[in-house]
Amino acid sequence: MIDGSKSIMKSQGDEDITVQEDTRTFRSDQSNFIKGLIIVVLCSVIGIFSTVSAIFEMLDSEPGSIGALISMAFIWGGAVVGGIFVIISSVRARLYLSKTGIVQQGCIGRESMRSDDVSRVQWGVRAARNVFISGVTGEIQINVDGYQQFEQDEIIDFIRNMFPTEIQENWQTYSQREIRRKEWEARRREPEQPSQKKAIACALIFFVVAAAFAAAGLWGVGAPAFGVAAFCGVGGMWYGWRIWKRWRMKSQ
Repeated sequence: MIDGSKSIMKSQGDEDITVQEDTRTFRSDQSNFIKGLIIVVLCSVIGIFSTVSAIFEMLDSEPGSIGALISMAFIWGGAVVGGIFVIISSVRARLYLSKTGIVQQGCIGRESMRSDDVSRVQWGVRAARNVFISGVTGEIQINVDGYQQFEQDEIIDFIRNMFPTEIQENWQTYSQREIRRKEWEARRREPEQPSQKKAIACALIFFVVAAAFAAAGLWGVGAPAFGVAAFCGVGGMWYGWRIWKRWRMKSQ
């Protein structure tokens, strides 16, 4: 009965914050969804190839094949689960900010804190763009990078103006880092980007080599070939991520 009443009270407190007229809702950066999807697809394909190869080796009575099969299933299965977790988090994650308080919805849990209960705001102490908001009911960690890029400045300004300056720590260092970050991003948005073609070429090379080694693994080379294919595939996806991110920044 006690736990249930606390849960009801917390839920009601969350609703009091989220229904205010001045409440702003911030969603997770959709690039996190893309990252999770890439992880799931890539690791599923590599995991299937690796597992099939280990099964064939086990049928041929190769020593250590059972251990290889278990290792492949554990490693790539865990990576797929992690990717699914990233996807779910990107869909469910929400940040509600109002003068009344803060509500942060994660993949599973939900944290809330009323403004009157906040006693300290720490800017970028353990991580460059994180904000730690502490009070009598606990602590909320807000990762600014986890939300839409065009809304990140608004989140920072909202929190900055939401609480008295005397309870905010490390703001000067944090704001200076933000200025340097914006200058660096402005340089990256410059029209001339000769490295873009190089990135595309590197991505294609990685993918071709990965496909070649994956084919060699299917033709009997075995798990080592799939390992090289996995490494090259990850390299290709990293270059692909850089290309997509730069294109997205230009389009904004």
